Amino acid sequence: MDESNLSNLMPGQLLARGVCRHLLSYDFVSVEELVPTPGRRVDVMALGPKGEIWIIECKSSRADFQSDHKWQDYLQWCDRYFWAVDQE
Repeated sequence: MDESNLSNLMPGQLLARGVCRHLLSYDFVSVEELVPTPGRRVDVMALGPKGEIWIIECKSSRADFQSDHKWQDYLQWCDRYFWAVDQE
């Protein structure tokens, strides 16, 4: 994706891209916006070098974090679950 397209992304999407790049440095392969079951969409799902599956939900604000009531539904689809937030 070129620089001009990055300006069209939402904050959570930019954060997910950064999470994927960071995970790659630890030999994880990741996908964004994966649908593990109808009606649910995880921000980042990653497969680690030892076969473990991680889900990372990207939250761009405190309100986004506090309004997420579905995150526990994702626990059955992963070995580890994380939140990612930006530095602010």
